Amino acid sequence: MILLAFASMLCEEAPETPDYSIPTETRYISAPSGLRVRSAPDREAAVLGLIPFNAPVQVVARAPEELTIDGKTGNWVEVKWQNLRGWVFEGYLGLEPASRVEMQSTEIFPGRWLASSTCADGMSYIEIHADRTFDGQFFGGCDISGCICGTVGGSWVVDDDRICFSIKASETQVLTDSDRASCYTLYDSDMLKAGTENPFRENFGSEVVTELRRDADRSQ
Repeated sequence: MILLAFASMLCEEAPETPDYSIPTETRYISAPSGLRVRSAPDREAAVLGLIPFNAPVQVVARAPEELTIDGKTGNWVEVKWQNLRGWVFEGYLGLEPASRVEMQSTEIFPGRWLASSTCADGMSYIEIHADRTFDGQFFGGCDISGCICGTVGGSWVVDDDRICFSIKASETQVLTDSDRASCYTLYDSDMLKAGTENPFRENFGSEVVTELRRDADRSQ
């Protein structure tokens, strides 16, 4: 009797597993290198596998706590993909599959892209790298001491058919709002055209860099 009573107490004290189930949703993996699936909604949980970029997954549960990871805000969600089931961070899931440009971005964009201006060190340009960084120089302007180049650098991402540059470092002659991305739309595979969103500027910030053309001699 004592053993039965003790067993009954243990059963009553055992915590219930939270049920975070939601109606099934389809999402797409947006992390370019794929997304790790974990055994629990925790970055330290065991890795069960890797789901490739742009793969469709079924979201079946969502943990209640919203958090920010690597600058992205969202919740942990439980997903199913093929024979794999586990938890991923929602910030790396998209509502729509990636476009052709997004899928092939590391093939389409890397290389040197030229602006129309020149400075003492040569043509204005940006060099786009496959590791999603960029660097370059733009015409800074002229004063009594001569004409100068302003350097710029940072990282890039693709948004549909646009490439958006996040400025990490620039000289004062190249004026952009560093807290907003500078976005350019791809035309005919060899031209990037500026939109209205914070384009690169040169000549002490007085002129917009409206176009960047692929340098056929320096493409990667």
